[in-house]
Amino acid sequence: MNLDLQIFIIMIIIKEIFTASIILFALIDITGKVPLIISLRNKVGHIQSKKASLVAAIIMTGFWF
Repeated sequence: MNLDLQIFIIMIIIKEIFTASIILFALIDITGKVPLIISLRNKVGHIQSKKASLVAAIIMTGFWF
C-alpha cells in the first residue's frame, strides 16, 4: 500500500474518532451542566428554550464547517 494512502486513511480514522468523542462529550457532559442551568434560571428567571436551541443549532452548524 502506498505511504500517502496509509497516511490519508489514518487521518480519516483520527478525524472520525475525534468527531465521535466530541459528540459523546457534549451528550454526557450535560449532566454536569445541570447545576449551572439551575443557577442561571434562578438569576435570570425564565430561560427561553426555543431561542437557546436555535443558538445552539447555529453554533453546532458553525463547527461543522
